[in-house]
Amino acid sequence: MPKRLKKALFYSPFLCFLSFFLICTSCAKSKKPVNAFCDDTSFRGDTTLFYADTTTDNKANDAKNYAKNLQSLFDLRYKNTNFNGAALIAVKGKIVYENYFGIANRATNDTITAHSAFHIASVSKTFTALAVLWLHEHKKMNINDLVIKYLPNFPYPDLTIAMLLKHRSGLSNYSYFAEKAYQDTTVLLTNTGVLHELIRQKIPLQVAPDTHFQYCNTNFAVLALVIEAVTKMPYSEFISCRFFEPLGMKHSFVYEPAKEPTLPKEATRSYIGTRENPLEFDDGVVGDKNIYSTVQDLYRWDRALKTRVIVSDSMLQLAYTAYSNERAGFKNYGLGWRLLVYPNAQKIVYHNGWWHGNTASLYRFLDADFTCIVLANRYNRTVYQMQPIYDILIGQPSNMGFEEE
Repeated sequence: MPKRLKKALFYSPFLCFLSFFLICTSCAKSKKPVNAFCDDTSFRGDTTLFYADTTTDNKANDAKNYAKNLQSLFDLRYKNTNFNGAALIAVKGKIVYENYFGIANRATNDTITAHSAFHIASVSKTFTALAVLWLHEHKKMNINDLVIKYLPNFPYPDLTIAMLLKHRSGLSNYSYFAEKAYQDTTVLLTNTGVLHELIRQKIPLQVAPDTHFQYCNTNFAVLALVIEAVTKMPYSEFISCRFFEPLGMKHSFVYEPAKEPTLPKEATRSYIGTRENPLEFDDGVVGDKNIYSTVQDLYRWDRALKTRVIVSDSMLQLAYTAYSNERAGFKNYGLGWRLLVYPNAQKIVYHNGWWHGNTASLYRFLDADFTCIVLANRYNRTVYQMQPIYDILIGQPSNMGFEEE
């Protein structure tokens, strides 16, 4: 046998193995990396029915009366207050009113439609809070942990995740302490920037931890950083893959202007008079705000909460518990939700939002199973006025003391 042939036969097994190894490695690299936080299909029900009209216990005449009276109410608001937005009202899973008013984008003259996404401002906090509770329930973190466990440089060693969720941390509002550091409006403050300024400026707590309720956007800006530290994902990606995509919220997204300053086409623009609101230095922070959504998508969010497919009932009970009882009264705060808790044990969970002219309100009447969603891209206080809507739904005047700002 020729010497050259003997040498080829000697090396051929090695060459075959090497080729097989390289092919396998190449294939492995080409696959999308598995992320347990997004690939875990842990929803507890059929999400395809969230927007379906499946309720049969509403009489047809009742539904028509709701629609007629609600239409009169919103026509009046549109006429008298120049309401520019969208509304969806549902009773026990049945949509009884849905309508759209005004202009989404003056530059293109697009009208507001079912696919028009609004900046929902602080209603975004409900998503951040549920993201934290999902991670808590799946034992990826614990809401009673100290923040420094996840953010080692966090300069307040006694603050817990739960204190942030309850707005009982004592932190100062980033819009105030970061303003001087971000006078160059071409550079936007981000969540990392908020943490940096807390460290750099040594901002003191305004009150001792867990002694007072003090609503503060910084709490949820920090929570977004915690979510990123735990999941090793950008906050926007986690919210999208964990909530928006599986729930069919096709027109909802987290807006990050520091990465992409141009709003997507489907997003409504906010105006001061006829001028579009410009970006400001604190528009780059997420977690406390910067989610865009539609009334239909938020109704899917409501139904997902109602049917417990996101987290268990025990987690929702944590979210809907009143934690700030140092002052007497029926107004309170849970974990990412405002609460109205009445002496007769009736409980309403809701959140309002306002940011640079965008106004939003999501009210969930748990006992009656009413859902009221009103969004606007121009500041309008009627967005928060739920009393007239509630009175139409129950068929009589009431005095529930809802928030109106």
